[in-house]
Amino acid sequence: MLRRDDWIVADHPVLGQPVLPGTAFLSAIADAASRMGLASATVERVTWLRPVVVAAERVVRLVISDQDDARATCELRSDGVLHAAAELRLQAAARPRETIDLHAARGRCDRAIDLAALRARFARSGVGYGP
Repeated sequence: MLRRDDWIVADHPVLGQPVLPGTAFLSAIADAASRMGLASATVERVTWLRPVVVAAERVVRLVISDQDDARATCELRSDGVLHAAAELRLQAAARPRETIDLHAARGRCDRAIDLAALRARFARSGVGYGP
């Protein structure tokens, strides 16, 4: 059950309406996969179809359905509406996780962005981004 004052939607308004961030769908899939013992699964073919606007209390469900031994379909639904879909690909064996050299990644950044200016730009376009 989501409520408009829950931090996950209250801190992510779009045009004044609390909206569930798309990353919440990915996080829910990762959490569900972990609970199902699927430590070596990957999320693929993510499609966001409709935003989850939380103007009042709203039940949002993650539905995971097996397709075969290697794949499962993931859907984010509320009130009979499909909001997002993805495919969970199951791995036969765990692959080594890719590591990212953060120092090298920062070295590829050619400019700094002023956070206050960026938040103001979001606000002018109707998007709130956290506290």
